[in-house]
Amino acid sequence: MRRTKSGFFTKILSALVISISSLCFISCGDLLNILVPVLFGQISDFTATPGDKYVSLSWSNGYYSGYLYLETKETNTNTIKTENCGWMEPDAQGFLPTGCYVDGLTNGTSYTFTLTLYEEENKNSTVISYATAKATPSKNAGGGSGGGGSGSGTSVTKDVATDGYFFELDGGVSSVTINGAAGKMITYANVNTGTSNVIKSSAVRRYVSGLRAADSGIQAVASNVPESVDANADVIRHFVPPTSVNVIANPSRAATNGGPFDKSDPRIGQTRSIYVDADSDFSTFRQERMTLYAIGYKPGTTEEDTADPNNIACLVWANANDVEASEIANSSKTKIGLGVIQDIALKFVQHYQFEESLFGGTSDQLITKSGSKISMKDNGPTKDWVNIVLYDIGRDGTAGTCGVVGYFFSKDYYKSESYPSSDARSITNVGKYFYIDIPFCNYDSSRNTYKIDNYEVSGTVISTLFHEYQHMIDFNTKEMRYNLDTDDCVWYNEMLSMLCEDIMGEQLELHDEDRVATGRIKNFNAYYYYSGTAQYLKTNSWISYGTAYAFGAWLVRNFGGWRLIQKMSTNNAVGTESIVQAVNAVNSTDVTWDWLFKEYIKACGFRPAFEEETHHQYPQYSLNCVPGEKYTTKISGSTSQVTLYADEVGYEDNGVSSTVSNTLNGTLKGINLWSYSYRNKSTYGPALLSSNTSVDIQPTGFVFRNIGRVTTNEPVTLRFTTSSNANEKLYIFVQDYETGSDSTAEATQN
Repeated sequence: MRRTKSGFFTKILSALVISISSLCFISCGDLLNILVPVLFGQISDFTATPGDKYVSLSWSNGYYSGYLYLETKETNTNTIKTENCGWMEPDAQGFLPTGCYVDGLTNGTSYTFTLTLYEEENKNSTVISYATAKATPSKNAGGGSGGGGSGSGTSVTKDVATDGYFFELDGGVSSVTINGAAGKMITYANVNTGTSNVIKSSAVRRYVSGLRAADSGIQAVASNVPESVDANADVIRHFVPPTSVNVIANPSRAATNGGPFDKSDPRIGQTRSIYVDADSDFSTFRQERMTLYAIGYKPGTTEEDTADPNNIACLVWANANDVEASEIANSSKTKIGLGVIQDIALKFVQHYQFEESLFGGTSDQLITKSGSKISMKDNGPTKDWVNIVLYDIGRDGTAGTCGVVGYFFSKDYYKSESYPSSDARSITNVGKYFYIDIPFCNYDSSRNTYKIDNYEVSGTVISTLFHEYQHMIDFNTKEMRYNLDTDDCVWYNEMLSMLCEDIMGEQLELHDEDRVATGRIKNFNAYYYYSGTAQYLKTNSWISYGTAYAFGAWLVRNFGGWRLIQKMSTNNAVGTESIVQAVNAVNSTDVTWDWLFKEYIKACGFRPAFEEETHHQYPQYSLNCVPGEKYTTKISGSTSQVTLYADEVGYEDNGVSSTVSNTLNGTLKGINLWSYSYRNKSTYGPALLSSNTSVDIQPTGFVFRNIGRVTTNEPVTLRFTTSSNANEKLYIFVQDYETGSDSTAEATQN
């Protein structure tokens, strides 16, 4: 069948045409001579490595697509061997294979291999490139370098009865024979233990090319194809601080009659100007006149004590134009009702001390231009109180593209001084500030809609509020106190914030749709291979949130619960160093990051139901409770109070108070990656890609691949290419063949 050019090839051809048209000072003939080798290149590093009755072939493709065809001939007789590999097409991402196996060969016979890249899947189409190589298989050949290693490969034998169901292959191992795997499913993981460099798909050498690389005793099973990322992005986007800003004039926004804000005597209805963003790119800001709608007091404050400003815990602000001031309920999904404002203040003062007991406190200091620190209580316009500012973030409405629920921006910790207008510190609000999106306050995550007549704030916003409060705490601990550089550890900071949502989810009474595990684990299962564990992607960062949470959730459920969270949050380190320090401190161990990373991949590879049956004590993902021990931290016996304006006539002496008692427990719910709760489309557990799918292996990343189900009682042999890259690991998993959901119970730690 005649095939047309692949989409990837067409895109590059289009880019070539654009380049030619823009470089008119070079002749077309000269330009093509320059660009075609650069863009399409040549097949390089074409290597034929002999084994026992087979030859392993590997090559590099460069940045092009098309269709590959492999022809195998006996060198001396020129007889064409029955096609083995034959035509090779691009995968779903437009990338071609970088290797294959030719088996069923005769030992002692020399073979010539010709690899040709055609423009179309047709031998009469244009030839882009070709290469040849020779090899002679023999019984003692034992594999080879596969184009990516050095020296000859070695063969090993594993028996599940004595060696277990998991084993790692050294970089020089080219074949493994497995005994005792009848009826089991075999998968493997390509792993990049490096922390900085991507292993490009064209350079990945540890792979099995379908069943050509295995005995016929393995039956192929279904594999996933790489998911398209952009088409499945989250509705919620994550705030990225701008590198520069500009300020626009404030439009006409109504003020209220409560007078200017007085920090010595805060009153409901007082107003002050606050910088907020004015576009979805967060590059433009403006001052808006905000009204104080609620004051939350520290737990234990009596109504008589509310006269003392020192008892204030938070102030909740909004622009009068964004508030339904005439009724408690909200009649518009783009505005906020007074009942919702009260709910935000009340929930914050009820729970913030619990979060501080785990993660630490916030800083009460401001940073001056010289780098010194001064008292926020004495020099801040809102003292050291937490300010929660409600408005339409990005001013995009509910149908816009902003998608940010809320954020913390450390620029507010700087004293107002003379900074360049493009410097974010020039728009400091000088204090402790969070920013919350009003439409998301009315968000119904279960239906992906925005409610009206809403009396309570959405679980999405409440979970986000305490997520952002962790960022403020982390800024104090890691940067203000220890002066650590956190720029390269965004994933770690986000992991801590998601663990905060995780352990507080039960006490916040969040519905399943708003629990952090629900969305993050689903995203992890489908897209984990696009982002490393200790990596933060600036584009499609929601994937990195999934990989960071998945690792952190496993970590705390197996190495110390809330005690581990507390250690990570308060120690003098960030990233992997902080994690290792905390694990060893809590567990009196001496483990390394590499050990933790390997155990984590094991936990992601084995299903709990298989572990429960075999009792081989492989690392598990779901909760690992110590009998009789509760990982509990508790605050109880005190009350939280909030005062809220509730009279549309005026602000004088018309406040009402609400109180709530605190009995708060940190709770970690068990997570089974393979359960129905965390499926993504038809996928249960981390996606298993086909053995020859080309994907990059990200730093601290991995990809699980499916080989198949063993259908014989005889030993089966898998053949792999070898690698000299010390960071490129290969792990093999043998376990029961299962499809669909795993019904293993998910325990809960109180």
